[in-house]
Amino acid sequence: QQRSDLTIDKLRSLIEEKKQKIGAGYLTEQGALFLVAADLGISLDQQRSPLRISDIYVGAKDVTLYGRILTIYSPRQFARKYNTETTKNRTMVIYDDDHSTIKIKLWDNKVQVPEEMGLRPGDMIKLSKGYVKSGLDGKPFINVGMDCQLEKTKEAPSEIPDLNAMTRTIENVDSPADNIIIEGFVRSNPRMSDYRDSRGNMSKSLQLQLFNEDGTKSLRTIIWNVSETRLPKVFKIGSKIRLIGVRIKSGNPQYGNGDF
Repeated sequence: QQRSDLTIDKLRSLIEEKKQKIGAGYLTEQGALFLVAADLGISLDQQRSPLRISDIYVGAKDVTLYGRILTIYSPRQFARKYNTETTKNRTMVIYDDDHSTIKIKLWDNKVQVPEEMGLRPGDMIKLSKGYVKSGLDGKPFINVGMDCQLEKTKEAPSEIPDLNAMTRTIENVDSPADNIIIEGFVRSNPRMSDYRDSRGNMSKSLQLQLFNEDGTKSLRTIIWNVSETRLPKVFKIGSKIRLIGVRIKSGNPQYGNGDF
């Protein structure tokens, strides 16, 4: 109606082009449609009903979303670009019924909300009045500002699997992926190493080999920027552990790191 020069075939072509540009698996037809509309300067009515994560698009406002918490990161404090003030933020990752994930950024007075609400990985939440921005990687994330509301809930429009249903074993690692839950067994004592991060600060990493149950396959595992106060002092050999929110990367054959 707003662009009489745009045929349905041309619109379908623009949607497919947008999906290819963003990347397969990151965008649904509906999400692509909103992005195409924004490119053409067309304003569409915002949805007030709950969205699926796969329908989230950059620029959306007053977003209502249900999801289960995958990861809650520690708060970060940094200086603003344009003045000497400092600000704090914090990231949570949530997922929904089709295993799609999205980051939620909490700012300033919202940073302590996870502690105040007693939130943990596996809890289901409802987010209201969020707005969506683009991250440095081009993927959308939800900003939690002053008006945004978070609440713990037991109800959702669709069944969202629990952490157990999302957990992979070592045998199931066959490609790079983000925000994965994986479990395995400790067959030897992990080692702690010092390293210098991208800002030049010294930090610690924990390195270990995570094995499948019969010990025939392993995955080199590194936990960066660890806090020794949050780790057990001794890992019992044979312990079964679960890592939540990890990133699977391709290994480096030069160092004998395996496929992943």
